[in-house]
Amino acid sequence: MPQSEKYSFLISVYAKEEPQYLSEAFSCMLNQSYAPDEIVLVCDGPLTDGLESVISRVKDTYGDLLKLVRIRKNGGLGNALAVGLLECRNELIARMDSDDLCSLQRIERQINYLRQHPEVSLVGSNAIEFVDDPKKPVAYVVLPETNEEIRAFSAKRCAFRHPAILFRKKAVLSAGGYRGTYMWFEDTDLYGRMLANGCICHNIQENLLQVRVSEDFYKRRGGIPYLKSMCLVKWELVELGLSSKLDFLISAGGQILVCAMPNFMREAFYKTFLRK
Repeated sequence: MPQSEKYSFLISVYAKEEPQYLSEAFSCMLNQSYAPDEIVLVCDGPLTDGLESVISRVKDTYGDLLKLVRIRKNGGLGNALAVGLLECRNELIARMDSDDLCSLQRIERQINYLRQHPEVSLVGSNAIEFVDDPKKPVAYVVLPETNEEIRAFSAKRCAFRHPAILFRKKAVLSAGGYRGTYMWFEDTDLYGRMLANGCICHNIQENLLQVRVSEDFYKRRGGIPYLKSMCLVKWELVELGLSSKLDFLISAGGQILVCAMPNFMREAFYKTFLRK
């Protein structure tokens, strides 16, 4: 089916990202079978020379296709995406992370699904996780498919992989947009408010996203600040009516145990119980 809808990619980068990974993420976005109308890149604070070099090469080659939004001081992903969302000129917006990869047919699959289901506000997908080579996945992320399954799943766990989603801008803004309230959980916060606002969501049962994981990936999922933010966002789901107090106790209690684990045990737990 020929492309008709225009869309924007929304991506954020900060100083600790690897230039090579950002370059590979750009390649995935620029070579989509459904080409983007714009790529909005939020530079969250000062960047390294290596990252600036990658950005300059893309800007020199593609010109106005790449829209740069610079924030003077790093404020976290939620704040960066809140700023970037307002800079996107299209109604359809696709998320992407600066260190992940995706299928070159990803956007085509998602836009075609939205064409056939105009009632849907957000569409995601399943994913694989890899360390060095996306052709050698270390785990598979299988997510709930239908809106009913997503709502039930969301009572205890996040039902989407953030870099895989494509959404309607009006629906996100109507739910309050991105916020920086919950560090590490800006996506869970958004999905909860969208579902509570009546948005219909869907996950395509294909691995359209490839997530790069490392020791740091699991290390970030531990510690007191992470645990505090997790508990706060899960309680928000209770207040929104998406989760019960019992769901909160089960989910938060389990997460407390996982956060307290040494990193090697946390990695093994994720791969054994939370992945396929």
